[in-house]
Amino acid sequence: MPCLANLWEYKFFIFYGGLAVFALLGILIALAPGVKRRWLKNALAIVGALVAGPAVFVFVVAAGLSILVWLSNPGPQYRSVESPDGAHTATVKYQAGFLGRDASYVWITKKGRCKHYRAFTYYGPSWPDETKMIWRDSTHLRIQYALDLNRRQKCDSHAADVEIICEPFIRN
Repeated sequence: MPCLANLWEYKFFIFYGGLAVFALLGILIALAPGVKRRWLKNALAIVGALVAGPAVFVFVVAAGLSILVWLSNPGPQYRSVESPDGAHTATVKYQAGFLGRDASYVWITKKGRCKHYRAFTYYGPSWPDETKMIWRDSTHLRIQYALDLNRRQKCDSHAADVEIICEPFIRN
């Protein structure tokens, strides 16, 4: 079961699930089973057709595009480094994107806890092994990353009771 803090990563499934429920509701209203009054049955059929038609169309188009993107997109790559005392874990997630729209995140989790604390974020062209994490001791983490002056890079100084030392370097 995923952590509640990680539910936003499933936003597409939540969106499409809600859209499918909306379309199903429209279809049920369009069918209007068990309604005896003719005027109410006709009203429900009209409302159902107005709701279900566009919802089904949007659902089919969105699901088709999502499947195409999903099939062509490689999954994220993860690397984790545990602190010397084992109380924290630093994880880097690299997600390759279309035309250099890559994303790299570093987050820290406490042992036995679900919540993760974001320490570093970068949206731009990079490589999976370009962001490095080195524990100096149990409460100090060094994050080395390639400096990109054209894009936003955010490196926090603290995350989950850990002091972060941000070290940008120049790419060759």
